[in-house]
Amino acid sequence: MAQAYTNSGGQGFRRYLVLVKAAGITFGGALRFIVEQDTSGLSWWNGQSNSGTSLTFDFGSARIVDEAKWSQSNGTSHGTWQWQGSNDDSSYTNIGSTFTLGGSTLQTQTTLNGNTTPYRFYRLNGVSGSASSSPYLQGIQFQINAISASVPDYGNPEGAGDRSAIITVTQSQTSGSGNLIYGRSGIANPIMSLFVDNLNRVDGSGTGALEFESAHLAVSGKWIQFLFSQAYVIDQIRWFQDTLDSYAVWQLQGSNDGSSFTNIGSSGAIGGGFDSAYGYSFFDGPNGNTTAYQYYRIAGVSGNASVNPFLFEVAFRIATGTAPPSGALGSGLVGVNPIRGFVA
Repeated sequence: MAQAYTNSGGQGFRRYLVLVKAAGITFGGALRFIVEQDTSGLSWWNGQSNSGTSLTFDFGSARIVDEAKWSQSNGTSHGTWQWQGSNDDSSYTNIGSTFTLGGSTLQTQTTLNGNTTPYRFYRLNGVSGSASSSPYLQGIQFQINAISASVPDYGNPEGAGDRSAIITVTQSQTSGSGNLIYGRSGIANPIMSLFVDNLNRVDGSGTGALEFESAHLAVSGKWIQFLFSQAYVIDQIRWFQDTLDSYAVWQLQGSNDGSSFTNIGSSGAIGGGFDSAYGYSFFDGPNGNTTAYQYYRIAGVSGNASVNPFLFEVAFRIATGTAPPSGALGSGLVGVNPIRGFVA
C-alpha cells in the first residue's frame, strides 16, 4: 500500500500511537499536543538554542516515513534541524539534508523524501540557530507506510484508541469486590473500561479516574485482565499514568480459556516515563511472543503499588496470530523472572 498521511500514525489524534519526548527543549503547555494536532494554542517552545536539542517520535514499531508536515500559528522560523532515524533510540542515522524548521503556518518537510528504511524512532535533531517562542505549535503529520494486521503494531485493531465497547477489562477480587484498582477518592469497583477508552481522566467523580487501592498495597496474587474480541499476539504494552512513579514487579500472562494462564516473557516494574516528564512506559517483557491469546493479564508478582499516579490508559502492540492447540496452556502460576519489563 502506498505511503500516505492517512495511514495509521500519520495524522489526527495519536496520543497513544506516537509517543513524543524532548531533550534540551522546554515547552509551554503539553508536549504531547504535537501528536494530537491541537489547534487551540496549548503548546509552544519556550525558546532556546537548538544545538544539543532533539524532539523524538516513537511509532512503537519500524515504519517508513518519507515526508512530514509541521503546523504552527504564524510563519516564524526555528533555526536549522536534521531528521534522523533509529531502531534503538540510541544510534541515529541522518535522513536527507538539514533544513530550516517553520517559516510558514504549514511547512511540508521534503528532506525525508527518498527514505526507504523503516525506523521505529524518528528524531528532529537541533543543529544551529534557536527556536522561537512566538508561534503556537499546532501539530505534526507524517507520510507513512501502511501497517499489516499480521505484524505487531499499536495501530492494529484493539491496540489503541477507544476500545471500551470491545475489550472487557476486569480485576482480581476479594469477597466479591475488586482488590487492586479503585476509582479516585477511594471508590471501590470502578469502571475498568477506563483503561481502554482513549482518554486521560483526572476528574473527582470517583469513577472518572483510576488509581491503585492504597499506597502500600501488596500486588502479589492480584491482576488486571483484558479480554479481547479474538486471540491476538501481543509483544509489547504501553502503560500511561500521570507521574513517573515506578512500582512493584508484574508478569504478563496469556490464556485462551480465561482459567489456565501462561507466563509470557520476563517480569518487571510498572512506571517511569519515556519522556522523563509524563508517565508512559513500555512493558518489553513479552518481546518475541508469537502466540495468540484472547485473555491477557498483568499479574502482580511482588512489591507494593503506589497511590500517587492516576492510571490513564493501556495500549497494546498487537497482531493477528495462531492460538495454541487445546491442552497447551500453562499452569496459571505467576513466576518471578529476571526484571527487564516495564522500562522508561
